[in-house]
Amino acid sequence: MPSLFDDMSQKANEIALEADKKIRITKKQKEIGQIHKQIQQQIMVLGKTTYQVHQHGHLLPTSIETVCRSIDALHQRIQAIRAEISTIQLEKVQPTINMVATNTLLCISCGKTVPAQARFCPHCGAVQQQPSEATRPCPHCGQPNSHDARFCEHCGKSILDSTDLQSASGMEETMP
Repeated sequence: MPSLFDDMSQKANEIALEADKKIRITKKQKEIGQIHKQIQQQIMVLGKTTYQVHQHGHLLPTSIETVCRSIDALHQRIQAIRAEISTIQLEKVQPTINMVATNTLLCISCGKTVPAQARFCPHCGAVQQQPSEATRPCPHCGQPNSHDARFCEHCGKSILDSTDLQSASGMEETMP
């Protein structure tokens, strides 16, 4: 069961993530503002070029097309930055795990700490998958993984111990 410290730690992580997200979104919005200024500059160049063409009685569509392509590229960059902002806004804090309590897992539904042998989550009532004997918990997030997994299926971190690392790298010592 999560302690008050774990709950406070989780809230602190959530607040830190939200602050970080605001900072990154503000930077992205500033970047969009700078690109808008570049677009305005290109439109000014386009206008001047068009007017010069008109003044001289010549048609120079290549120079106008180049400026228009530059403006199109800037608009595409703005769309990419807006997509980055949307991704940032969707980020969530991963629940913290009390590493001392290795006999706990995270609920597959609500993400709160659940005793490893619990059939149902005490917080939301969701049915919990029971790890088979052929699984081992991730040392980082506590979630069960297949016995031959090298990386956690839940957090992506390495779950190899030092003997696994030796055999995986081919440096396993042979006994005489």
